[in-house]
Amino acid sequence: MKKNFNLCGISLGGILALNYVLDFPDKVKSLVLIGISHKVPKVMFSIQNIIFRFQQ
Repeated sequence: MKKNFNLCGISLGGILALNYVLDFPDKVKSLVLIGISHKVPKVMFSIQNIIFRFQQ
């Protein structure tokens, strides 16, 4: 049985959480975003994505 989960993101984590929900909407039951920017900080987001790729 597959269960959906609640996802919460703060600041840049909120942007990443939002991106996850857009990629996998069927896996998330609810989304809470706290203190995210209305503009995506493209440089920081790129650096974060590079770091995540090395961790996998």
